[in-house]
Amino acid sequence: LHISTVLTARGKVRAVHGLHVAVHSDGQIVLYNKVSVNQNQPWWDMCPLSLPRVGQRFILPPSISSAQWFGRGPFENYPDRSHAALIGRHQASVSELHTSYIF
Repeated sequence: LHISTVLTARGKVRAVHGLHVAVHSDGQIVLYNKVSVNQNQPWWDMCPLSLPRVGQRFILPPSISSAQWFGRGPFENYPDRSHAALIGRHQASVSELHTSYIF
């Protein structure tokens, strides 16, 4: 399954997000994400727009108790914490991945 989303503003393509989902015979589900920002636009033309945030939300059966991923981790990170989150293969329990936010 492949899904592409195009972000436009003021009639111009700003970014393209591609999501490819591969379901393997052993039940493993692998997600490939790619975000391409239109670099032909001068930065000052893009300033009113922030770069798009890309993420997934899943509803999983209660039998799923842990997750593995390759990327920054093992904790949630944002630009102000990204250097503390190392790039690598990480694993955590579902309860460790939950963050309660107060809004």
